[in-house]
Amino acid sequence: MGLFSTFFRGEFKTVKEVEAAAFRTFYSGLIVLIVGLILTLTLVFIPFGISLMILGGLIMLADILWFVFVSKRNSINIQCPACQKDNQVFPGDSYFNCIYCGKIVLLRE
Repeated sequence: MGLFSTFFRGEFKTVKEVEAAAFRTFYSGLIVLIVGLILTLTLVFIPFGISLMILGGLIMLADILWFVFVSKRNSINIQCPACQKDNQVFPGDSYFNCIYCGKIVLLRE
């Protein structure tokens, strides 16, 4: 839930930050799904395992839908003055950290 609120507060400044957060959430859902699958292989934990598989699948589905929603948001290419590499940045932010060299890049309007 915190992932959705951080996006709407504007804490993601570059597309790469959004991709990293989406992959982390997707892998978390995948781990929950795999643990549920392992638990369903035992006869004692079948109901709990099925619940975890459903929860992991829902987490992964919500993450995919969220990423599709975010990927439709406009972004602009800004070149870092330090390393001369392009960064895809969401408009409206006054600065961002370069994903390649880590320097703070101030945006001029």
